[in-house]
Amino acid sequence: MKNFTGPHLSLDSKLYDPVLEDSPLDTFSACLNARGVYESQRFALRLSPVVHELVDSVVAKAEQGNTAFSSEELQAYSTYLHETVHWWQHKGSTSGFIRSILYPVQTHSNLAALRQIVAALGPQKPIQELALHGELGLLPAGTEDAGLVANTVTNNFMDTEFYLALTLRPELDEEIYSNPYFEAAGHSFLITYSLVLGAVRELIDMDGVLFPDPQALIENLVDLADRRVIGYYYESQIIRAPVGLLDLYEGQARFIQLQFLSLSSDGLTTAEVRDSGMLDGVYGNAFRAFLKLSESPEPDDLNSPLIALFLFICDMSINPTVGFPADIDDYESFFLDADPGIRFAMLCRAVADYAPELRNFVSDYSAEEYIALAERLSGITGLRNHIVDLAKLDQHAKEDYGAASLMREHRSYRFSQSNIALRLLTGEFLAYVTDRIENPEFFCWTGYWLTEGSGTRSRELWLKHLSLFTDKADDGALFARQHPDRTEDDVLEVFNQFFAAVLLYDLSKQWVLNSGPFRHEYSWLTSSPTDPEFLERVKGVFHRHYGVDVDQFTLLKQSSIPKR
Repeated sequence: MKNFTGPHLSLDSKLYDPVLEDSPLDTFSACLNARGVYESQRFALRLSPVVHELVDSVVAKAEQGNTAFSSEELQAYSTYLHETVHWWQHKGSTSGFIRSILYPVQTHSNLAALRQIVAALGPQKPIQELALHGELGLLPAGTEDAGLVANTVTNNFMDTEFYLALTLRPELDEEIYSNPYFEAAGHSFLITYSLVLGAVRELIDMDGVLFPDPQALIENLVDLADRRVIGYYYESQIIRAPVGLLDLYEGQARFIQLQFLSLSSDGLTTAEVRDSGMLDGVYGNAFRAFLKLSESPEPDDLNSPLIALFLFICDMSINPTVGFPADIDDYESFFLDADPGIRFAMLCRAVADYAPELRNFVSDYSAEEYIALAERLSGITGLRNHIVDLAKLDQHAKEDYGAASLMREHRSYRFSQSNIALRLLTGEFLAYVTDRIENPEFFCWTGYWLTEGSGTRSRELWLKHLSLFTDKADDGALFARQHPDRTEDDVLEVFNQFFAAVLLYDLSKQWVLNSGPFRHEYSWLTSSPTDPEFLERVKGVFHRHYGVDVDQFTLLKQSSIPKR
């Protein structure tokens, strides 16, 4: 899109804001019941009908060599870019990948236990209540073991949910800390990482060459609690990050979007976008925290080196590598080093205290500048250099038999039937890691490279990493995006298998944590969510894995969980 005519922009929120606002996640209970944030549990990119049409217009013009784009077209395309960045965050950053695969990991790591529970106690919901009955001695004689298993399953689900909520919205910490299931932040981090490592090692590191041993995390968890290390024992003090992933993901996506708009038009100032509301709330929280913590003045120019530094710090913050894929050298500080919001604060303070010259460092938006920033800030803060660690992962993926086999499946788009969701997401992650190691500047400063970049590499990377699934202008249901190197039959087969698995994960989570009947709220997936044939397929997915129908469940009245 280089060298096109840049119009004056009349900013219109209908064109640059997301099409769907998720339910407000103002409480932890809302997070537990959420149907996905950024579509991260639906793995889809959504645009409004008008934005779809304008994006199609941009693509058609570009194919004809016409670069006279209107203000409306550019704003719509910037929204497409913004939402694509969210896809990259969730499939390609380490924090996003962990969040994305936790959905399948929650179910698959507890699958045998869930089957044991239903075999011993019959179809009852929720399992959380069965666990409580077991603790109170209210289960039938001879089923005590099933009660213990129900307790383990409930705690595994809750610990991962605590991790997800604390990293997304750290301001929910007081509510989370008062939850009877909550042990400590570090406890939830180590449990989550142990489950993720167990699943990923089985897939791409069977010999344990690269990833830490999940058993070592559990052993250290017990030791840290026994020694009453802050963050690892019950009622530890709260250490709150100034921002969470919600702020970081939205801030990164917004400023990439703004740089694209500024460079593709006759210009935008920071004051203009702030006055328009484009930096309100979560869209500007991380930037405001960056200015405060780094003791930097707000730049007038959206293409300032300071904005480039902010985008780099966002990128390094959301890519912790301690514990995944790298070893944990210091368990006492692990949960702080792995928390994106804490990392963000450390990196910003490093600029203020030790490296003020970095405010004016980026001028070429180059890979060399990106790598230099990573080395400098890693050295100052003691945080691991994520580019170095991801390069080791990339090399491992080329050498390990299981990883190489998975990447062949990913390239052919023909996957083994076993745990297809984890296989597809891991394949996407590894493919993204390969390209970001070679071109870190493109994925950090995408707005710049899509407008100012020369050659074909930027376009190749952009097209290669578009979302797998999207809606259409005239239909809110999801569709698989066609790919020039994949057959239509293969794409459709993966789409059907993948979302059948997603439905299983949703129903399994409901079974464990949510009271009341199963909810079949799948209008996000199909235009006919109440169609009897579709509902039978949904129920069939659950029955194939657990041997019972969702309609057979006895619904237990949820008791008040006693305080500890």
